[in-house]
Amino acid sequence: MKKRIIIVAVVLILGAMGIYFFILHNKQSSEENTPTKTTVPIGETVTPNKTPDGTPTKTPASIPPPTTQQLYDVITQNDAVPIKENGQPDFGITNVKQPLSGWFIVTIRKNGLEPAKVILKQTGNSSSPLTVVAGPGTSFPPSDVSLPDAVRRAL
Repeated sequence: MKKRIIIVAVVLILGAMGIYFFILHNKQSSEENTPTKTTVPIGETVTPNKTPDGTPTKTPASIPPPTTQQLYDVITQNDAVPIKENGQPDFGITNVKQPLSGWFIVTIRKNGLEPAKVILKQTGNSSSPLTVVAGPGTSFPPSDVSLPDAVRRAL
């Protein structure tokens, strides 16, 4: 008699555990399939990217983020930050922010100088994937540089 009670108790416990794990799994699956809500900050404008003939262009979100070497290359190509005689950059990258898809704020530092920022934008062009919008500098007044609000707030 005791054996039967123990067997029934074990079966009930295993059944209860099975039901619990089944419910837990279904709850996680439904949470993964729940759509996320996105909002546009006040003052920002959302416009589709299209070429002059009306076909969609490759969006910056579909372009992979730049590598550290690409950041160094684009910053030195505009001659705003000179390179050493041995061809190496004369500065270091201390921080990279992406406040908006396709926009990057790169903080650089050269020995003995305060940190400066370089603002870059992805172009979607494979031969020149990044362009310097502003910098290097420590201040970017709206009268001098037109930037999206999200980028300006991240400075």
